[in-house]
Amino acid sequence: MFVNTNHGPSISRNHVKPQWSAGMGVGTRCLIAAFALGAWPAAAAAAGDSCTEALGAAAGAAKVLRTVGTETAQAEIALSPGRTYLLEADEQGNDAVLEVLDPSNRLLARADHPERRTGTRRAVVTSPVSGSLTVRVTGKEHANARGTATIRTFDLAALEARPDCLAIMKELAQADGDYAIGQEISRGHAVAPGASARDTYLRAVDEYASAERSLTAPGDQGLRGQVQLALSGIEYFGLQDWTQAAD
Repeated sequence: MFVNTNHGPSISRNHVKPQWSAGMGVGTRCLIAAFALGAWPAAAAAAGDSCTEALGAAAGAAKVLRTVGTETAQAEIALSPGRTYLLEADEQGNDAVLEVLDPSNRLLARADHPERRTGTRRAVVTSPVSGSLTVRVTGKEHANARGTATIRTFDLAALEARPDCLAIMKELAQADGDYAIGQEISRGHAVAPGASARDTYLRAVDEYASAERSLTAPGDQGLRGQVQLALSGIEYFGLQDWTQAAD
C-alpha cells in the first residue's frame, strides 16, 4: 500500500491538544507522528503483522488526475465486478475532495481529509456488475492552485484472513467520509436537515482515533503517523478549539 511521507506542509502551525488522548500536547503528538513517518522505511522491513503489508499491492496501475483551482478532474476505473475495493487518492498541492460514482452517475462515496494538500483520502466501494466506476476529484482552493491526485485501488479480498486490518481500513474510509460531510456543512452546502458540522467532525475524530489505537504493528508506523496528523488537522481546522490550542 502506498504511504505518503510528505506531510509537513499541510499541518505546520500550532495545533490543539486532542480530545482522544488526555495529557498529550499537540506538539508532542505531531513529533510522534513525524517520527513515525520518518521511521517507516526501517519499520517496514520488520512489518510482521502489519496491515500495510497485508493489504498488498494496488490492483492495476495508478491514475494521476491533475486539478486546477476548483475545477473537476475525473477518470474511469474498471474493476473486477462485485468485489469490494479500497480507493486511495494521494493528494499533492491543491486541497480537494474525492467522489466515486457508479455507471448511472450515482454517488457511492465522498471522501475528504483534514490533512490539507498532502493527505490521502480513502473510500470503500463495491464495483458494479457491469460498467466502470468514475473517480472525480474537485479542488477547493483558489483559481491558480494546481495539484495532483494519484488514485490507487486495492482489492479488500486480500484482507479476508485479517479482519482486524479490514476493520481499520473501513474505519479510515468512514472517517474520511464523515470529515467530507462536515466540510460540506461548514461550506454551506445542504447535506441533511439539522446536520451539525461539529457533531460530524467529532464522529470522524472517534473513527480516526479508534484506527490509530489499532495500528500497533511496527510496519504500520507510517500509516499511524498519517492518522495522528489527521487528528491534529481536524482539531485545528475543523473543531477550532482555541482553548485547547493555547494549552
